[in-house]
Formats: sequence, C-alpha cells, structure tokens
Amino acid sequence: TTNSNHHYPICENLLKRDFFADIPNSKWVGDITYIRTDEGWLYLATVKDLCTKKIVGYAFSERIDANLVVAALSMAYNRQKPDGDLIFHSDRGVQYASNKYREALAAFGITQSMSRKGDPYDNTVAENFFSCLKNELVHHKHYKTRAEAQADIFAYIETYYNAICPHSGICVTLNLNGHSIKAPESFDSVLFKYDPKTNNPCYLTINGDDNRQSTIDNATFGLSSINSYLNLTINNVTLNQRGDKNIFFGVGDGDVLLNHCTVNYEAQAIHSADSGQESTFSWKFNYDFADSTLNHC
Repeated sequence: TTNSNHHYPICENLLKRDFFADIPNSKWVGDITYIRTDEGWLYLATVKDLCTKKIVGYAFSERIDANLVVAALSMAYNRQKPDGDLIFHSDRGVQYASNKYREALAAFGITQSMSRKGDPYDNTVAENFFSCLKNELVHHKHYKTRAEAQADIFAYIETYYNAICPHSGICVTLNLNGHSIKAPESFDSVLFKYDPKTNNPCYLTINGDDNRQSTIDNATFGLSSINSYLNLTINNVTLNQRGDKNIFFGVGDGDVLLNHCTVNYEAQAIHSADSGQESTFSWKFNYDFADSTLNHC
C-alpha cells in the first residue's frame, strides 16, 4: 500500500524482528491497508502494541497521505499516554518517512524504526492484523459507502479484536527495585487492565532485589476471566499475607514459580461449636522458597 520511492531519509531498523515486548507501550508497529467500497477506496492506518497485541490507534480516510498515519498515531498516544521509552516501527513508506510524521513522533517522544529495503517480514506483525480483518470481516461484506465500511471495521476492532480475539499471549514484567506493593485488591484489577479475557496464557514476572527488601502485601494473583490462566514467576520478593485470602487464587491451570522468596502468612478463623460457643483460632507460618514450582494453583 505504501510507496517507498521517495527522497525522505530512512531510519535504522531498531526492532530487528524482535516482536516480543514484556511491557505495554514499549513497542508499537504500524501499517496501512485499503478497503473497497462502491464510493471508492477507504484507507485504514493502524498502530498495534506488541505487548498487549491490541490496536491502540487507527484512522480512516479516502486519501492515503501523512495526515492518515499521524491521526492513527495521535489516537494511540492520547489513548495510551506512554511515559517510557517507546519505539514505533513501520515500513519505509512515504507517509511514515514524511516530515509531518517525523515531527509528530518527535513531539510525542517516540523513537522511529523502519524495515529494511524490500523485506516485508520486518513488519509482518503489523500486516497480520489486516489479514485477520479481511479474512474474518471485509472479504465477507460488500460496502456501498465508506461510512458503512468504517462503522463495521470500528466495531470489529473495539468489540472483537481488542476485546475477545484470541492472541498468542500477554507478557508483563514488574520490577519492584526495592519498593513495596500494597494490593488490597487482586492483581487482575491492578496489572491486567489489558487482559484479553481469552483462554490464552498471561505471563507475569515480578522481580525484587537480592536481599528481599521488596515486599507484596495482601495480594491475590489471578485473572479476571475463569477461562484464562496465569504463569507467574516471582524473584527475590517477600510476600506478606494476612486474613483468609488465598495468595494464588484464580491462577487457573497456570504455574507459579517462586525463586528466593519468603512467604509470611497469618490468618484467623472463628469456629462455632455445637454448644453455640465460638472459638477463635489463629495461625502463622513462614516459608522460604529457594526454587519451587506450584503447579495448577
């Protein structure tokens, strides 16, 4: 769709086909496609996050120009509000190489990356979405107007692809760096705002520090969907739990790997005897995990 025969400078390929991202808003990819309507072509530009696998920005136009890709980038930036190092990767198309697009990237603090000449595999993850879109929707429809096509594709992105479409997996890394987390609510509401709620795995790694000064207090680990499962790795962290919560409730069929962790658990229960009298039982335990796996918690 894009024209790489232009006089604009070309950026280095920083992505280098490393399509894995362990945190959101660290690697974005973009591309342009076209949809046939009776009124003419409708062009669609997208921005995809390689961690969450979601389309975080998109724009439609009857013209394939720099305004189209800038609009998609602006939507992604305003929606996600990235605050760390972020790479945006695309092909060498004139729209992405244009001064207007480079200025938008600079204004947002995003580093640009481009595919090598004549190598479509460098940006295949961006093109993969278009394959899904056309095979699952567009090729089964006949659009009379651009507005009809735009409304249909909008619904596909927001209500299916981003919400329930199965993806290969979600990977998240949390580095505590000596800090502590107090999480009275389960981690699914804290960390998994981008959980696709599918039957695919989520991978969460939590890294503490060598002397276990990083702590997690009163947290449960699990996902909001009973059909999902979590593979959890915790390194060099002290977990403090009080009450009757199961620390690893909701992990499903995933595995929990504790490396050099300490678990302090304190709970209290009230037992009612046949006589009507109530007795209170309290218990505590402390366990050091050098290298242990808890299967199917």
